[in-house]
Amino acid sequence: MAGSTDFSLIYNNFLHTVTDDMYISWSEEETYEDLQGFLTSAIVNFRFPKKNLLDYDIELGHFNIELNLEEIDILTTLMIIEWVKRQITTVRLTELQYTGSDAKVLNTKRQLDGLFDLKKEYQKDLEKKLLYYQNHTQSEDGKVLATDFKLSGKGSNNNDLLQQIRKAR
Repeated sequence: MAGSTDFSLIYNNFLHTVTDDMYISWSEEETYEDLQGFLTSAIVNFRFPKKNLLDYDIELGHFNIELNLEEIDILTTLMIIEWVKRQITTVRLTELQYTGSDAKVLNTKRQLDGLFDLKKEYQKDLEKKLLYYQNHTQSEDGKVLATDFKLSGKGSNNNDLLQQIRKAR
């Protein structure tokens, strides 16, 4: 469908990165149903998207807008972070059920440390992606253009501002 983006594109991108044994035993429909929760969280957590990510049809499983690869990648990264959060919660619940030597055998502390490190890596990666996403545009012919913030150079506004700062001192 032109002018739309199927959720399956994002789901498949996610499944290409995340290997969870649970998804192997599930049907595609069951897997996509589970991933829908991660996607809705990702949509909410996508800071300052250039397109209206709330324009989607949950029943048909697609956005009513066309997302570019960069937006799909950011949504995927946000979904992975949500998935890692679920893994952390699962390990914490397991930790609560077992004590003493049973807990040592399961080694939940090490698992949690690994999951927290993984989450930090993905959050750092997300920050880089969002920074790049926000600081460029793409022209009609596909050229990527850096956002010009006009932060340097002399201008009448800069001169007036400097004068006000000097007077305030």
